[in-house]
Amino acid sequence: MRLLVIISVLLVLGFPFIMTEVVESFSKCSNFFFEGEPPKIEGVLKDSTSQDNTRYKLICQKYKNYYRFATLYDTTMRIPIFSAYKYTGHYGKTPRIQWMMEPQVMFLMVDYLHVLQRRIGCEIEKQGHEFKFSKGVYEFSYDGEDFLSFDNKESQWVAADDTALLTKRKWENEPIINQYTKSYLEKDCVKWLNKYREYADEELRNISAPDVHVFARKCIKEDFKLKLTCMATGVYSKDVMMIIRKNHTSLPEYEMNSTVVQPNHDGSFQIRKTVEIEEDDDDEAEYDCLVSHRTLNESIIVTWDRLCSECPLNTVAAGFVGVVSGGVIMLAISALVFGILVERKNIGEYYEDSRNRLSAVSTEALTQPDDL
Repeated sequence: MRLLVIISVLLVLGFPFIMTEVVESFSKCSNFFFEGEPPKIEGVLKDSTSQDNTRYKLICQKYKNYYRFATLYDTTMRIPIFSAYKYTGHYGKTPRIQWMMEPQVMFLMVDYLHVLQRRIGCEIEKQGHEFKFSKGVYEFSYDGEDFLSFDNKESQWVAADDTALLTKRKWENEPIINQYTKSYLEKDCVKWLNKYREYADEELRNISAPDVHVFARKCIKEDFKLKLTCMATGVYSKDVMMIIRKNHTSLPEYEMNSTVVQPNHDGSFQIRKTVEIEEDDDDEAEYDCLVSHRTLNESIIVTWDRLCSECPLNTVAAGFVGVVSGGVIMLAISALVFGILVERKNIGEYYEDSRNRLSAVSTEALTQPDDL
């Protein structure tokens, strides 16, 4: 470490006149590009100018009043996209390493053009409060065919075919290559990935929380069931955790009918989870949707209000209300019929009593003496 510090200090002291000049266009240092034209990168660089001046910076590096190389720098990711300079090599020969040449130059060298591709990556998983190495990828392909890949567990190279065996033996005779590759995947790659994840999380924290909704609809095939859906929209990360709960207990994932992730017009996503429940489920059961993400200060919980957009009376309790209402109506009708029957009975008794009275009066009239 002390040696590295000393070397760094010597480098800085040895080049006191290096200047970094941020420019509007690469025209000031265009001599570092083939035919004076920088490569075109969609959404980033076009016609020697940045397509996003806030994020992508054009830099011409100067030393002793001469421009030495040009750099396109990404301020968001904090890493250079490329640096360009003139390479003459030994005795003025052109380099044959593909990544050292501009695409425009490569197509002029078709006579000995071969493509060597390298893919490097690592996956991390959360262990406690930290994200640690899970697995890594370090592999090469040659002219579009698999060539060599590194087995991180065994710390050895795996040849895809016989043509790669020579390179495999050569690299494995140099233990430092395997040690470096394993160390890079398990340490350096993880460190960079965590750093980029932190940058992304910081950006996500500045974005408003997603909107969460819970709603229910009638099942088309089974009338006695409902489809309960939890939807979160305005999500900027697909690894959001979404859970549908019953009485604060998470429903198992295998009970979910579907999980859908769809893009929104503004670059965000909407995530939906759906589960089928019985319409006559316990009226006291409480369903809610819990949405959580590491960038949220606290989980978002939205409780289902037991409304159903396609159910009778617009509520899940419609059946129960209907039964109660029907019972009340039937009771009222029964009471009314009973009242009518009682009234009719009273009227009948009144008429019967009146007839008896009339008969009594008529009999009395017939039996009265003549002298009256």
